[in-house]
Amino acid sequence: MVISNEAKDLENQLRSYSKRADSYENAEAQEAALKVIPIREIQETSLEALRGELKDLDDESRELVARCPGAALKKSLLRWFKENFFEWVDTLDCLGCGKKTHRVA
Repeated sequence: MVISNEAKDLENQLRSYSKRADSYENAEAQEAALKVIPIREIQETSLEALRGELKDLDDESRELVARCPGAALKKSLLRWFKENFFEWVDTLDCLGCGKKTHRVA
């Protein structure tokens, strides 16, 4: 059986993705992340958001939301990450002289 280069490339890519996914199972990394993430606050925020969403929905939509309660938690976690944890940086100051740096190619 001859395996094409495309198939080999795909296999290598899948192996790479699998290794990356395995890294998320690292107990030490998870523990470190949970020390930083205000999980109780995020859970409370997601419950409030879920309650607000449910009261404005029809019965069929409520049933759909009830089947996926983790969606509200994921939204709240993402919102916390984007608004409170992560900070965009346009340019960094040079560690040597303190002046603004600029991108080179």
